[in-house]
Amino acid sequence: MNNLGPLIINIDSTVISSNEEKLLRNNFIGGVILFEHNYLNKKQIKKLINDIKNVNCNILISVDHEGGRVQRFKNEFTKLPSFESIGRLHTKDEKLAEELAYSCGYVAGYELKSIGIDINFSPVIDLSSKSNVLNERTFSSISKIVSKLASRYITGLI
Repeated sequence: MNNLGPLIINIDSTVISSNEEKLLRNNFIGGVILFEHNYLNKKQIKKLINDIKNVNCNILISVDHEGGRVQRFKNEFTKLPSFESIGRLHTKDEKLAEELAYSCGYVAGYELKSIGIDINFSPVIDLSSKSNVLNERTFSSISKIVSKLASRYITGLI
């Protein structure tokens, strides 16, 4: 890969506009992050990713795809549980929660790689709290549990 620009942009639709195509050629652009509004089905998203790479083969394609309410691609993808639900399971069955965290990472990694995603901005390694808006996206309020479950998820993801 050649040098990448420092900016990550998003695409407004399920296809690249002519203005976005011009923007993707700019040396400051190093990546594209995809969201739910970019996705219809696997065939379409693969085409969008290929179209982006055809404009600039050095651009990294990323997504924030973890499960629960933050799963950008749903149709034709495995529905993954939220990290919060995996963390709650840990209080009842540590081994099962760790296996589930690994399995969710593995499935997410496999499915995202199959369509051409380079980077998944997941997991959120933060502590949940009473006033935290991210709670559904975090494994626990206990750092040791977060560390263990996030490590298992990342191992699966890789």
